[in-house]
Amino acid sequence: MEGVLTRGWLATLDLAEDREGLLQGGLFRDFYRRIGKEASFDVVQAEQAFWAMLREAGVEVRLEVPLDRVGVEAGRLTLLETPMGTVGAPYFVDATDTADLAFRAGASFTQGREDTGLDGRSMAATLVFRMEGLPWGAVFLALNYEGQDHRPAWKAFPGEVG
Repeated sequence: MEGVLTRGWLATLDLAEDREGLLQGGLFRDFYRRIGKEASFDVVQAEQAFWAMLREAGVEVRLEVPLDRVGVEAGRLTLLETPMGTVGAPYFVDATDTADLAFRAGASFTQGREDTGLDGRSMAATLVFRMEGLPWGAVFLALNYEGQDHRPAWKAFPGEVG
């Protein structure tokens, strides 16, 4: 999740709520609390929250490590071989956009919307981009002209909003 939200600047969550509140729990609920319990959030704050959660859980993070081979025993990923050596652990998390580790370990997967049975189409990509030099105060006023809250347009850049 960290890459899409903080590196991709996708600063809005698709929350599931009912009359009693947020339906998601566990790690997500902790992350949501750390970013201020809002659907739109500051990406720098989100990255800090992710790193804090990893530190607190004692997770060893290895970034951009080339993968040579995976070891799987009884359907469970047990080790990774990389140019830097062999890594064994009770758990591995594939946080890449390609899921290469999960695929090579034999994890099941679906492509696009095939799991819905509706059709074979893929999910549309979300266009996220940064703009600099904009008068964010004026943008905020324009977006809220009709009294609607459009925080996703500016929440990712809190230091730039006038």
